[in-house]
Amino acid sequence: QVVVVPKKFFGGGILLPRKNRQFALQAIQRIQEAAAAEAVVAVFGTALGLVRDSDIIPWDHDVDLVASLDARPQINRYVQPDFKRRYSDAERDIFEVVLPDSRVLPVDIQYFGKTRRILKKQLLGRTWLWDAQRFVHPREIQIRQDCFYVPQQAESYLADIYGEDWQVPNEFFCQDDYRDS
Repeated sequence: QVVVVPKKFFGGGILLPRKNRQFALQAIQRIQEAAAAEAVVAVFGTALGLVRDSDIIPWDHDVDLVASLDARPQINRYVQPDFKRRYSDAERDIFEVVLPDSRVLPVDIQYFGKTRRILKKQLLGRTWLWDAQRFVHPREIQIRQDCFYVPQQAESYLADIYGEDWQVPNEFFCQDDYRDS
C-alpha cells in the first residue's frame, strides 16, 4: 500500500506563523511592483488562499505565480539580491526568500508570452490548459489595503484544479486530490 503524504508536510509548516504569511504577501507585492504595468498573477494554492481566505494558506509551502515574459527582466533586476534565484529556464524562475524566522520560502514564477493563446501548467503528472487571457487580463482582489491578481474567472479556475469543493479548507490535501485535467 502506498501512502500519499498531505502537502502540509512538504514545507515543515513554514507558513503556519502569521508573520511568515504576511511576509509572503509582501514578497508577492514586491514582485508585482517590479513588474510595473504587467500583472503578476497568483496561481494554484497561492490563488486558492487569496480568493478563499484572503491570505496565504497556512499549510502551504511555496508561492506560485505567473507573469508575462515582458516583466521578467524587471522582476529579476528588482528582487535580487533579497530573493536568491535557485532555478531558471526559458519560461521559469524559482527564487528563495528568507522568512522572518530564517526558514526559506520558494517563489515559483512561470512566464508566458502575451501572444500565447493557451497557458499550459503541469504539476505532479497532471496537465491543465487555460485560455491565456485569464492571466493577461486577471481579476484584481483587495486584501487589506493591498491589491493582488488572480486568474480571471478564478472560481472556475480553482474548480478545475481542486474540484467543486475548493471553498472548503483541507489541510490534509495531497497530490491525489488534484482534479484530473
